[in-house]
Amino acid sequence: MRTPALITILVLTGCGDVTDDTVPEFVVDCCEGCDDGDGGDGGDGGDGGDGSDGGDGVDGVPVALVNTTELDLGLMCEGEEGSINLSNDGSGVLNIVGITVDGDWEVVDSPDTVAAGDSAAIVVYGAGGSGILTIETDDPNNPTITVYLSGSANQPPTLNLNNPPPVLTPGVVEQFTAMVDDDDGASSLALSWSSDVDGVLSTDSADSLGQASMDWDGAVRTEGSHMVTLTATDTCGESVSQTVSVCQNLGYTEESLDLSTWAFTGNANWDATNGWVELTDTTRYIRGTAFQTSETVMSDNVSIAFQFYASGGTGADGLSLTAIDTTRMTTYQGADAGSIGYGGLPGWTVEIDTWDNTGDPGYTEPLVGDHVSLVLDGASGTVGEVSAALPEMEDGAWHDMEVNVSGQQVTVTVDGVTYIDEVVTTMVAFPAHIGFTAATGSKTNNHYIDALTVERFVCDG
Repeated sequence: MRTPALITILVLTGCGDVTDDTVPEFVVDCCEGCDDGDGGDGGDGGDGGDGSDGGDGVDGVPVALVNTTELDLGLMCEGEEGSINLSNDGSGVLNIVGITVDGDWEVVDSPDTVAAGDSAAIVVYGAGGSGILTIETDDPNNPTITVYLSGSANQPPTLNLNNPPPVLTPGVVEQFTAMVDDDDGASSLALSWSSDVDGVLSTDSADSLGQASMDWDGAVRTEGSHMVTLTATDTCGESVSQTVSVCQNLGYTEESLDLSTWAFTGNANWDATNGWVELTDTTRYIRGTAFQTSETVMSDNVSIAFQFYASGGTGADGLSLTAIDTTRMTTYQGADAGSIGYGGLPGWTVEIDTWDNTGDPGYTEPLVGDHVSLVLDGASGTVGEVSAALPEMEDGAWHDMEVNVSGQQVTVTVDGVTYIDEVVTTMVAFPAHIGFTAATGSKTNNHYIDALTVERFVCDG
């Protein structure tokens, strides 16, 4: 707060009342007025007394104020302007003696004077960092004002795209993920996932922790190689991108198929309640087959994964995965009992045999216990081309199985264990429908198939 000035008013009654010692310098010599006889008119502004100067007294005093002493422009894209309001709360004109600024800042506009009761803007420009603005004025009580300047220069986003599997399974949803960050917050970034083949795939934002994701649906993506790019753009328009290379194998899944495209024969059917294929129940001497007929694959270029169940009865006879040769077939239904429903069907078959038919006429088994065998052209009574012993399969549990055929190389895994990995020189290529068969005899089991994925190798590896 300013202390009011003390003003002393002298009432002069005559020249004799004032001496040189008592009259301040600013008081007009009244005797000069007396000589003219016009002393009384001095207050009216007569020439002799110049009364106007005496009435005004001291010139007004300026008072300099600013609206802030800390100017923070926050996130700055390329450099931004900000202003400080300089006001004059005094009664005299405020003169600007000088304005200086340091740091990565500059003054782009400023006034020379500010009238009493008025204000003006001092405009500064900065590209980030801190600085100090110094304002020098003729305010006698506050001649120097300091304003601290600050701002953050925009930085481009950061992006780390995680590597998905290089080969993607048809019909399977694979989640692509990345971590992103930005000085304005990860969730402020505009994200775009795109494929050079299928175009924009997703524009979903990242979460507050910077986790970004995109679901790649193998059922609708174009088969073959893709360059998948994630681009992150901040609020200032700066972008970063990363790209990964993936390959979508061709094929289908059970879920992606129309049931009308399946050929069910014998006792096989689609169990809509449980969502799986039932090949047989525990009725004696029945057989069932289920083949997918709308998709044709090459028999020497295919990977087939599924789950099977063979339990609940008295132990017979087993089930098979069969690639039937569409150029030679006449039916989808093969012989029953020990022939496991595929006997006589042209093509190749991988059987899960759960019953020893060694003593039955016309049958030769490679192993007496549960086993897996590769058999050609429905020769179910032979030992097959290659076989391996299995642990107990009739344990009331579902089992995972995968069969890969690439040229003459055949690989069979059950529950993650590889039982066959052989070059079978008798294998030949043909167009095929993929399906399943099962049968019972005097002994029985429930035989179910689920979670089918058929994949054609259009990708290296």
